Amino acid sequence: MVAKEYGKCNQELDSVEGTGKHASTLGGATFERLLIMAQQALSFLSWLGHNPNSTPLDVPSNEDVKDTSSICTPTSPGRSRMFIMDQASSLVDSLLNTIFPGSIFIDTFHGAPNLGLLSNILIVGCAFVYVCIWVYDGIWKFCAVEVQIEPRSEEHEHLTTFLESWVTGCLSRRVRSEEWSEEDAPEKTEWDWKTIGALRHYRFRPNKTCLFLFRGSIFQFQRTERSFEFHSEECYTMRVLGWSCKPIERLLAKARSLHTSKNKSHITIFSPEGERARRTKIPWQPVKSTRRRSLESISLAEGQKEEVCNDMCKFLKAQRVYAKTERPYRRGYLFSGPPGTGKTSLVQALAGKYGLDIYMLSLTGQNMTDEELQWLCSHLPRHCVLLIEDIDSAGINREKMRAIQEDGARQNNQVSLSGLLNAIDGVSSSDGRILVMTTNCRDQLDAALIRPGRVDREVKFTLAAK
Repeated sequence: MVAKEYGKCNQELDSVEGTGKHASTLGGATFERLLIMAQQALSFLSWLGHNPNSTPLDVPSNEDVKDTSSICTPTSPGRSRMFIMDQASSLVDSLLNTIFPGSIFIDTFHGAPNLGLLSNILIVGCAFVYVCIWVYDGIWKFCAVEVQIEPRSEEHEHLTTFLESWVTGCLSRRVRSEEWSEEDAPEKTEWDWKTIGALRHYRFRPNKTCLFLFRGSIFQFQRTERSFEFHSEECYTMRVLGWSCKPIERLLAKARSLHTSKNKSHITIFSPEGERARRTKIPWQPVKSTRRRSLESISLAEGQKEEVCNDMCKFLKAQRVYAKTERPYRRGYLFSGPPGTGKTSLVQALAGKYGLDIYMLSLTGQNMTDEELQWLCSHLPRHCVLLIEDIDSAGINREKMRAIQEDGARQNNQVSLSGLLNAIDGVSSSDGRILVMTTNCRDQLDAALIRPGRVDREVKFTLAAK
């Protein structure tokens, strides 16, 4: 009777098997195996439903058994239990074949002696872990917004600072430690140079992948390392559950605010990226973070320092005035004087007073051309200081350029006067930047380079009188 009911349930579900064969042509053999496995499970559950009074340990009574030849199910409790275990094992095998096609796990576990139910438990456990990982990856792949943070970018630096402060709230088993340098250490750090090794401070951040909660949104952070011939770079990937970019925007804004407040006593000095700039599309790279220098440490002629400071302050506050009058929002300064008179020191002090980063540019670089100079100047951020030191050493004036053109000896990696002028105040020049040029010999500069409009104020430095 039991076998007849079980066989009847199988016949009722033949249509499901046909559907599975048809679906296999559309979705592949995996979908067919899933339907067959579902058929076996439904058949087994239907058999249990048609025999509510029977258990794996029950023996069919003589009243229920009228045709013993039709009974395929064993009548003893042990054989009935074996029948149930065979059906459960068949379901486990189907599940494992669906998840791990062609897997050897079945033969391994079933071939081991005296495992019995333990083999099925281990197989189901492995399959469950695999399914959880597959579902987890699927959720973050199809139900999340992803943003790539390129290395050597401002967002990368801001996010690094954010993760260092939030690492204790991240769900991550792996973190990486780095030593604090003297410049990065907190202001209240007491330095003892005799025992400096014992006073090292460390900062931690996630090493690979971590999860954290920020303002009600679940974020996933992932760090990948890209190796090149002589160096390596870290690329950050941020994901947030949902289909809106607003949570990531709020996170980056918080990271920028945290980085600014943490480094309010420092300024960053940038330099050109070099040959990798075109490949990475990041023209400038930070080379040093230095403490701000006070203006009181700079000695100039009476009233000269205050004039420069007030002029720069007015420019930074006059952005709306420049916009109303439709003038380019740029300012130029020329610091001239003998070497060692404090030209570069004044630039650092002014940048520190107004919180401006310094972008250093050398016109005599090995790969510096008109095109490279134009590209670098067009990728400057707003409110920064572009510092070109010893511009007279580049030898850029009309007479030398004319002599080079006549001799035909101009090299491809040499900056021309027209290229420099277009980079300073051409159509593609960045707005909001402050240009500071230093020179030891003002007379060697071309008149077009220091005319009003390109150089708005000149500061002459002299040797100390006492």
